[in-house]
Order: sequence, then C-alpha cells, then structure tokens
Amino acid sequence: MADREHPSARSDAGTAGGSGGPGRRQLLAAIAAVGAGTAASGLLGAFGLGGTAAAATPEAQAAATLRATIDETHPAHLVNLGQSDEPYQGTLVQLWATIPDSLKPYCYINLIPGSEIHDVPAATDWIQARLDTAEAAGIPVTVQVAQGATGNQGIPVSKWRAWAQNHPKTFVGLNAAELYNGIDQSNYLIDLFNLAGEQGMFFFWTDTNIFGSHGMMLDYMQNNTRFLPTMKANAKNLVFMNKESWATDSTDALLKGLWLTGYIGNWGSSTDWWKWGLDNKGVFPGGEGWQDWKFILQYPQGLQVQSIVRDLSQGATCFLAEGSYFTNGALGNRYAGAQFGIYPLLQSVLNGWIQIPTRAQVAAQQQALVKGIAAYSTPGWNGSVNNAMAVDGRYGMVSLVPTTMPAADLTGFTTVTSKQPTSYYDGLFPGYARTGNGWVVRSDGTNKQWYYTNPVMWEQRKTASVIPLTNVPGAQVTVSSDEHTSVIIQENPSNLGVHVFNYRLNLTDAISQVADEADTIAFGQNYMAPRLDAAGTPVVNADGSITTVGNRTLPDQTYRDVRNVTLTIVGTWNGGQPRVTFDDQAGMTRPYTKTQTWDAATSTLTLSLTMNGTSHFNVQINGGGPHVLPRDGWTVTYTDSQETAAESTPATNVLDGNMSTFWHTAWSATDPDPACPHEIQLDMKSSRTVSGFTYLPRQDGPKNGWVGGYEFYVSANGTNWGSPVATGTFATDATLKTVRFPATAARYVRFRALSEVNGNPWTSCADLTVIGL
Repeated sequence: MADREHPSARSDAGTAGGSGGPGRRQLLAAIAAVGAGTAASGLLGAFGLGGTAAAATPEAQAAATLRATIDETHPAHLVNLGQSDEPYQGTLVQLWATIPDSLKPYCYINLIPGSEIHDVPAATDWIQARLDTAEAAGIPVTVQVAQGATGNQGIPVSKWRAWAQNHPKTFVGLNAAELYNGIDQSNYLIDLFNLAGEQGMFFFWTDTNIFGSHGMMLDYMQNNTRFLPTMKANAKNLVFMNKESWATDSTDALLKGLWLTGYIGNWGSSTDWWKWGLDNKGVFPGGEGWQDWKFILQYPQGLQVQSIVRDLSQGATCFLAEGSYFTNGALGNRYAGAQFGIYPLLQSVLNGWIQIPTRAQVAAQQQALVKGIAAYSTPGWNGSVNNAMAVDGRYGMVSLVPTTMPAADLTGFTTVTSKQPTSYYDGLFPGYARTGNGWVVRSDGTNKQWYYTNPVMWEQRKTASVIPLTNVPGAQVTVSSDEHTSVIIQENPSNLGVHVFNYRLNLTDAISQVADEADTIAFGQNYMAPRLDAAGTPVVNADGSITTVGNRTLPDQTYRDVRNVTLTIVGTWNGGQPRVTFDDQAGMTRPYTKTQTWDAATSTLTLSLTMNGTSHFNVQINGGGPHVLPRDGWTVTYTDSQETAAESTPATNVLDGNMSTFWHTAWSATDPDPACPHEIQLDMKSSRTVSGFTYLPRQDGPKNGWVGGYEFYVSANGTNWGSPVATGTFATDATLKTVRFPATAARYVRFRALSEVNGNPWTSCADLTVIGL
C-alpha cells in the first residue's frame, strides 16, 4: 500500500484536455453556451478569451475529471498547515513526513494563509510559494480561500483559477472555514463552488451552523437563491465538514441531510482542540480551564476518534483535526495521538476491516429529514454528558435540510416539517440497541456493522450496551467500557471483526510547562512525539514504554489512562467456546493485557482488555445462547408506586427502550414518600426459559432511586412467586447491571428494590430486561 499512487497524481492533471488547463470539450461547450445566450461571455475568461469567468456550464463541469478520489473506500484525511503556525509545525515537507507512507495516498495538507486571506502580497506570495513546493515534491494540498474575517477582501477567483491551472497535479481543493464569524460571503462561495466544478477540484467547507437567524450555513442556503442550485450543480466537488470548536446539534444533521439528498458529494468532521477551552475545561477529569494553550492540550485524543466513528457510521468520508501540531505532528515528528488513535482507525478502513456505508446503504435504512431549523429537535441528546453528539444512538442521526430544498429532492425519505416530540421518533425508529447507556448505531452495508462509544465527555464513567447480533440467531455482545472508548463490530458469516480504540495521552505537565504557543514546540517534542525507527514505527522499550524525541517517557501508561474494556459474548463456536484471534496492526497499538473467561453453562465468553491504545481481533461464532429477550408486546402488570403527577415517570418506561426516560416511585402526593421496598411485575406474554436480567439506573444525572439491594422472582402464573432466584446489592454507579441465575421456565418476572443507594425511600429504573432463550 505504501507504493500506491496518490489519487491526486493523475497524468491528465485532472482536466479533459490533459494539459493543465481547460480541455477542448469544455471550450466548445463554453462557446456553445455563449452562442445560445445561456452563459455570459465572461465564461471564456477561463480559456484566456475573455474577462473574469462566471459559473461553469453543466457541460464544462461534467467534463472536468476530479483531481482526486474521495469516497467510502478512499477516505480523506486533511492536515492543517497555517502560515502563522509554521514556526511551530515546521515546513510543508516536514509535515508531510509525519504521515505514514501507507496513509499518504489518502491525506492532504490544508494550507491556511495568513493576513485573514486578504488579497495582499503577504498572503498571495505565501500561497504561490507553498503551491510551488507541493507541485515539485508531489504533496497533495488544498488551500483555505476564506475565513470569517476575509469579508469582501478575498483573493479574486481569477487568481485561484490561475493557481489551479498552474499546479494541476497536487492542488486538489479549496477550503473555507469559520465563516460564521463574519459578513455574508455566500456569493464568493458560489463563484468558488463553480470554480471547483470547472477545474475538477474539491471544495471543503469546514464550518458550524451557528449564529444568524437559522444558523449561518442554513442562512446561506435559504437566503441566497443561487446557493442551493449551485451546490447541486457541483455536488460531486463539495465536501462539507462539521467544525466542532463550537458544538451544535444541527451541523452534523445538516451535512448528512445535504449528502443524502445529493447536494454534496462527501461530508465529515473537523475536530478542534479549542473546543476544550470553549467548554471551560482543564485537566481531565473535572478540571476547569479556559482558552489557554496549557488547557487546550488537555483535550483527550480519544474524542477525536469518537467524532470520526460517529460520522463514519453515517457515511462520512472526510476528516480533519484542527491544530495539527497538537494532533498529527510537528517539526517532522509524528505525534502519538495520531499514531495510536486516528491512524489505526483510518488504516482499518483501508484494510477493509471497517466499511464506510455508501449513500445508498445509509438511505436504505430509516431516515428522517427535518425541513428547517424550526422543525428540528434532538432526540437522544444530553448536553450535560456530551455536547458534540447524541448519547443514545437508537435514532441514528436525524438529518436536517433547508426549507428551500425542493420537495422532489426529498422523495423516499420521511420528511418532518414541524417540531415533533421524542415519542414521534420513538415510533419512527425501531432502535437497534435499546439496552444500556452507551451510544450504539448499526449500519447495513455489505456487512452489518455496529458502532459503540462511551459518550461521556468530561468525567470518568463507565457505560455499557447490549448489541443483538443478526448473523447468528441468539448471539449477542455486551460492550462495557470506561470513557473515551469506541468499538466497531463487523458481522461476517460465523465471524465478528472487533476493533477497539481508547487512546489518549496524559499531558497534565503542560499546566506547569506551557505559558504560550511558543512553549508548545518543546512540549510536543518532549511529551507527544515517539521515537520512530527507519521504517516509521515507534521504538518500544523492553518494559513497554516509549521514549520521545525529547528523551522523555511518553505519558500514555498512567493509572488514569490505562482503562478497561470488556466484551461479554453470548454464543458458541461448534458448540463450545468462541475462538478469538488477535490481529493488531504493527506499530499502531500499545501493550495491553487480555483475559478470557468461558462459562459453558450460559454460553458466555467474557473478554477483558486493560489498555490505552487499539486492539483488533476476530471472534469465530456460529451458535447462540441465553440473550436479552425482545420485549415486543410485554406489559407491566403491577407496580406498588409510580410518579405521574409532578412528572411523567410511570412504570411502563422500563419497557420503552429509551434510556432518557425512567420509572420513579411517587414523591409528590404524600409525605413521607412511600418507602422501600418497591416492586414492578412484567408479563412476557409466553413462557420462556429465563436465566438472568439487566437493570439500568436512571441516566439523567441524579442518583435518586438508584437501587441498592434487590430481589428477582419468576412465576408461571403471576401469582405464585416462591423464593427469589437472585438477590444482591448493586454497585453505586450508572452502568448497566447484569445478573445471572440458573435457567428456569417462566412467563412473569418480578423485580423488587429493597433499598436505595443513599438510603432514600425511592426507586427508579431506566430499563429492565430479561435474559433467556
């Protein structure tokens, strides 16, 4: 793979004529358009025959071969190089050297001029010089053309055209970012969209739908009547990415909606370390901070992988990490956050271990497209846990489109035109993993894939989710992990491909060593840059540690950061224990411990990993076992207490599969409140062989009602309960609790809460399931 030609290195320079300029077919199309009165004569400026070019004709756009390939098998990874950051990052050639050879065919350096990208020599001379360097060295680049402060002093389109024509092999795209922070530049973007289509380039728009009347991005699309039509005419050239410095719940939704409806060709995410400062965070966990370099460095690298996993599950193909000299590398040295986090994930996609679903595959699953921000709501979000993504994946990712999008482009999708309650989406989406408090979604591509993350952003907390496999009846996987962990499971015939990512560095030394941006140079080399051998592989010491280029020990094996990931796999291989084979990528993981425990009685394999890095393994499985039973049609037959006056927390909430709702005993109508024990009884509607249950505490923050001591009963008739089949005391945390007991036949179950963790009189429960056959 290291010798593979870069998708941008085309002998025809990405043009129909193959000479670095517009081709003959484009010229004839332009002349015909002018003659027919359908285009301005200025269009001929692209061919040196007239004034400044206007929009390219559809014929010209169709003739412009893309200069690079970006799709589900060719994901794009952009790495920023800013003019003002060069003293800290190094040269263009040095930054390119930090990228592994196997990934270079899919990476692009995004050049960011200074001087607010105004048309002044300080910016244009720098652009010219860097484009010349890139063309000579064969380094594929994009160039930022606008930011919020660019305003109406941007570089003329004619200059961008000339640069594109004079650098045909490596100048593959344009970029705009943070336009929310300035005046309306929609007309400038329209001209640049057309230029990208004309030249076969990509236009990467990295922004956030904030400010303005409906969010800046939506305002551009709804207020400028030329904007959406121009997008559609150049859709294959457009790549929009969610810039996460300002977290909004609508940006990802908008980008996915535009992609599904064919208005952009690709989409993705741009993680940003500045988000940590904007959220007033400091040392993890729980530390306070602000937008200062020493606090920005505390941003956990695992959150970058989490953002990629979130969007990759929905078909995203393009990813950028803002502040590349914190993330990717500097002064020619690769940083650990990329080596052991982002790069293993991208390499897994290129290996085929992880498959990005296509647009058709994503569209084939249930999709809700909300028309306009006024109708948009966010089921599954909890900003106190994570303000960059939903914490409940049962709704997938609800999409958003402009109000001005024609109805014909929404054909085949469920279109929402007024704000709907969560209950509406509960009915619309079946939910693929209703048990647990992790974020889980499923994509139905060539192979079904499950995506899990622990969505907790700012604190140390475990989550767990049950994944009901589809390739083997009766088989399931429960993933339990600490924070900043992502797991992708690919279902294959009689096989599961499992990929675990949880890498982060402990950079608390920055608090005392980094006072300004200049200090980040030495700090990065001392604490973030592992020594590499001649092949570009980190040099691991005998004790498993890594020495940095600054002769320090890489701070990634601290007590805080080596965490637990447990996969509880229900199923068998040829009637016995599933077979696990590890297949880690050389140089892209860190030492970790793994243990396997097999319980033949319950057909359960418990695989425990203690790690800070990545792990890849295959599980051979072709038989099922006792698993979480579907609850279709189940009913609550009795509860001794429920609160329905001051809040809607009825007992039936334990069956709705929505972890944001819960059952709570009465507290508003009596004084004192009804005391423990409290209980709930369920009718499964038919006799089943049951052997366990799961209890999920309420997930909204307060611990009120978390169950301490418990009893669990089963019955054939709902009257005679006998002795409890399970008793015990739950740990005082919000994680999913799983309890096993000897298999027995039953139709009814009874859960009895003997006490509350803090001695209060209440009981609460977000979700209650039964394990069986």
